Amino acid sequence: AMAQLSYPLSSIRRVELKTAFNRYGFDMEVERYDYDQFGQWIDFRQTAGETPDPLNLGEVSVAFVEDNSFSGFTGPIRGWRTRLEVGRTFGTETFTSVLTDVRRYYSPLQMLSFAVRGYHYGRYGIPSTGQDFGIIGDLFLGDTYFVRGYSANSIDIKECPQLVTTCPAIDRLLGQRIGVVNLEVRVPLLGSERFGLISFPYLPTDLVGFVDTGVAWNQGDDPSFIWDPNSEARTPIVSAGVSARA
Repeated sequence: AMAQLSYPLSSIRRVELKTAFNRYGFDMEVERYDYDQFGQWIDFRQTAGETPDPLNLGEVSVAFVEDNSFSGFTGPIRGWRTRLEVGRTFGTETFTSVLTDVRRYYSPLQMLSFAVRGYHYGRYGIPSTGQDFGIIGDLFLGDTYFVRGYSANSIDIKECPQLVTTCPAIDRLLGQRIGVVNLEVRVPLLGSERFGLISFPYLPTDLVGFVDTGVAWNQGDDPSFIWDPNSEARTPIVSAGVSARA
């Protein structure tokens, strides 16, 4: 359940107030199949398993939002967007969340634009250090929304040392706080005669070159801004590539 109130300060700025309540309940059933020494099924039992207590979370937040961006065919090409938000979660777990999302768009040439984003989301006031707290898990940095090219299945087993219980390549993607910087260079390949290298307005398409970098950390386990992918420290991850946006 959630209620939100927006109050416009101007045509490009507003304040948002939000209150919400979330309840997560759990249920588990255990199915047991018994077989004899010859592999023949002889019995089946179904019992209730042990479940964690329900998770009840209330939330209040306030945000300052501004949007003075001007879009081309596939996204903003000039101006800026900003969201600054502070929230308080209470109930089964209590902590403060902070969100900063700042985006800037530049068009020095008619057929070339740049986009920059700085993003931070963190949970503060968590009593535990470097561990999951309660049943609320870590944030996951390896998401396309943050750093393109990473996912839950993008880590090769060869990147993890053998005979250990942790894997730095995976551990550095998890944390209660994350910071991200994204850079893009955009060229309108297909578009109109005024905004497109090739006049084909039926499927406007931009070619995008990007560099993404991000870091995840916990209270008491600060990031280490060094370039060493093999380090066990919380070093940043980086990806670069080319994409198309239609």
